Amino acid sequence: MALTTAYVPAKEGGYVAEILEATGVHTQGESFEEARKNLLEVIALMLEEAPHQFGDREAEAPPGALMERIFVLLPE
Repeated sequence: MALTTAYVPAKEGGYVAEILEATGVHTQGESFEEARKNLLEVIALMLEEAPHQFGDREAEAPPGALMERIFVLLPE
C-alpha cells in the first residue's frame, strides 16, 4: 500500500506529521527526522491494531506541508 505523508511545520517549532489516507494516524516531533521516526512507529502500530483505518479517506495536503510517499506491506 502506498501512503502519503504530510509534515507541517508547527508554529511552536518542530513538525506535525500525518498519513493523508488514514484516520487518526498522526504524530509530532521536535525535528523533521523525529517526526518521521515517530510517524513510522505509529504506522507500524496502527497496521497491527487497526489496519481498517488505512485507505478510508483521501485528504488534501495542508498548505506548506512537506510530502513523502511511504510504501508498506499490509498484514494478512
